Amino acid sequence: MVVWLVLREGLVAAETRYWPIDRARRCLPEDELPDGWWTDRPVPTTTVPPRTEDLDSETDPLVVGDDIITVYNGTANLNRLLAWGRGRFEAAGLTPPPIVSATFTLYSEYCDDIGARYRRTDGGGDLSFCFGETLVCWDENCTHFRREVRRLVLHEMAHAWIDATLDEGAKQRFADHAGLDAWNDKSVFWDERAVEHAAETLAWGLMDRDLAVIQIGSPTAEQLTDDFRLLTGIDPLIKTDDFFPTFGAP
Repeated sequence: MVVWLVLREGLVAAETRYWPIDRARRCLPEDELPDGWWTDRPVPTTTVPPRTEDLDSETDPLVVGDDIITVYNGTANLNRLLAWGRGRFEAAGLTPPPIVSATFTLYSEYCDDIGARYRRTDGGGDLSFCFGETLVCWDENCTHFRREVRRLVLHEMAHAWIDATLDEGAKQRFADHAGLDAWNDKSVFWDERAVEHAAETLAWGLMDRDLAVIQIGSPTAEQLTDDFRLLTGIDPLIKTDDFFPTFGAP
């Protein structure tokens, strides 16, 4: 495996992993992929590992009002984490994102070898998180969730909110405001896609603790606040005075 890191001001801004050819999979329909050396190559089209008990175990759903989220491999604490993420949208006065299902798995391939993934589906979105309860809890009693886990949950839920809420005009206005040419072009780096900037901005604004947004170039709190307002029309929940990270706290 080869890892390509994009560094900005001494910090990792983006990461791309290149896997051996025998692990290649087509993650998108062929008509959505840019042309390249892979175009005519016979590559399996499966997007997930073989079905196993780890992926088949449907657990208690998350029920909030009339909304039901199907949960796979969940626990009471993992459901509580999902409820926390959904509740942050409500706390800000935003309509919660439409989530169809959430899967927790130890198969990193299920999340494209990153921490989490969002798939758009009929009726909402499917979320995949490549971690279990042991990586979620800050302490033995799980009274707090780890900050990076909370960010991942909000980021993936933000994708579902964006798809359900923003029209093409709003997406273009945000891309222009961010100075980015691509909304969700897979042929450009992750941190050059406006949709990822939007999801990171929403996650930052909905957090309950300070968060350094190094994934999209470490914008200032003022920049993030402006971007959050452009996306939502409201102020972020996070206070800009609390922008600087408090390391060592959940």
